[in-house]
Amino acid sequence: MRSATVTMVAVLCWIGTASGAVVNVDCNPGDLFVGQGAYADPGNDTWNGVVTAASGALVDSAGNPSDVTVTIGPYSGGLAGNAAPANDLTGDCMYYGSYDPSSITIAGLTAGADYDLYFYALWATGNVTKFTIDGVTKEVGYAGGDYDLYTEGTDYTVFYGVEADGTGEIVAEWDADVGGGALLNGIQIVPEPGTMVLLALAGLAARRRR
Repeated sequence: MRSATVTMVAVLCWIGTASGAVVNVDCNPGDLFVGQGAYADPGNDTWNGVVTAASGALVDSAGNPSDVTVTIGPYSGGLAGNAAPANDLTGDCMYYGSYDPSSITIAGLTAGADYDLYFYALWATGNVTKFTIDGVTKEVGYAGGDYDLYTEGTDYTVFYGVEADGTGEIVAEWDADVGGGALLNGIQIVPEPGTMVLLALAGLAARRRR
């Protein structure tokens, strides 16, 4: 019993710092964003700057190496100089000038685990971007007014509890609905609490094997 209790306490302590398992992506950064997104991850402000279709392995929000990669494609190029951007995250973006869906592939995840996925798509010209996962479509579009952070549906959208497939991948689609082009400022990849427990147990097991 004592061993089980010690293990549970260790897991809970690990989870207390497990927000480092969050992975943040700033797309086409003119100035790389540092700070908090719509998902609050206090004390962990690290973002990855992604300027090409395939990211390579990313770091987590605490700056630690991860196995997560993001592949975006096809896309048309990058944009910068968003009018009155709220911050460095929404001040630039990847741009996809088509109404035919493109893909966002997130790999290196824990197979069968659940993730919350945040997609940012804010631009002053009124573009509306559609994101689709597992047949569910959500839209993001700037409707005018203030650029207050963070407003769901205007600055970003979120898909909760998306399960990674057997290879540890999640594939989303993105395309334009209004404005002639789809936009992608950034992504947050957030393990759900159950996934954090799995990651913590795996980490403890790895430490015991050393």
